Amino acid sequence: MTLGVISEAPGLDSRLHGSQRGSSRETLMTMSVKLRRRVALGLAAGAVVVAVVTVFAAVDGGPGAGGHVHLWTLAHPFVGVAIAGAMLVGAAQLAVQHRIRRLSSQAAAALITVFALCSGEAAHYGTFSDLSEASVVATSVKFEIVSYRSAGFFSSDTIVLRLRTREGIASREGRDDLACFITPESGAGPEWLFGRAEVTGKDEIAVFAKDGTMWRIRFNARTLSAVEPLDRCRDAPDIMDD
Repeated sequence: MTLGVISEAPGLDSRLHGSQRGSSRETLMTMSVKLRRRVALGLAAGAVVVAVVTVFAAVDGGPGAGGHVHLWTLAHPFVGVAIAGAMLVGAAQLAVQHRIRRLSSQAAAALITVFALCSGEAAHYGTFSDLSEASVVATSVKFEIVSYRSAGFFSSDTIVLRLRTREGIASREGRDDLACFITPESGAGPEWLFGRAEVTGKDEIAVFAKDGTMWRIRFNARTLSAVEPLDRCRDAPDIMDD
């Protein structure tokens, strides 16, 4: 009797170990599926956040169009849409196990991404700014004066001045010009050309022409726009007009 029991024990032990290994594999598979779904959900949520930030950045402004300076990188739709699209494709890869369904989900995510990118590009170029060559020409504790070159159509280019706050990550730039000067290529004299600028008060700047003529311009600190903008472009002599 004792020998019979001893001879059956190894077989029983083997079945028990096999059952435990099977249970461990099922547990690991269950945990793996749950983990994949959680990661997929996180990627999908991240894609939504990126899309919302991109839309906000585009509506807020962009280079030459004002708004929050540190959002300008995301103001172009390509960056946000590309990131959000990659996150959606990754979420589909993790969430859907069936191969055909997974490929279908990824294809749908790719199509949505392409459509959003095309729509975003159209909206972006619809608000195209012709300002370039940004340069900070004056600084105070709270503000900066930034000059831009504005391309002329059938006329010489101009130099425009914008006001920008110095608030770290919350820094903003105004959408309106404080002053406008013609460029030297116009052939205009120094009284029509931009010389330098200074922030002279909490709501005032001083702008100087090349010949030293000075104008004081008051501005609204909330909108960052001038009370009375200075225009030295409209009446300036320009060889391009001849």
